[in-house]
Amino acid sequence: MTQPQLPANKIAFILDGKVLDVLHVDGRLAAILLSEPQIADATTLYQGREDGFNILNWDYNGTDFTPSEIITVMQ
Repeated sequence: MTQPQLPANKIAFILDGKVLDVLHVDGRLAAILLSEPQIADATTLYQGREDGFNILNWDYNGTDFTPSEIITVMQ
């Protein structure tokens, strides 16, 4: 059995000077993780939602998530 090819980027998660885990990720996710993003638990937003629900591009004020205003151009 051959091993699957892992993504090229390896991101180490370090707490208190110890490597706790390493993720093998694509270039886009590596750039996001290495840009020191704010991280929040969004688990409750997804509970009870239909498949396909996503909060990409929603706003976050440090406490709450809110949908971004969607502007539709009428023709």
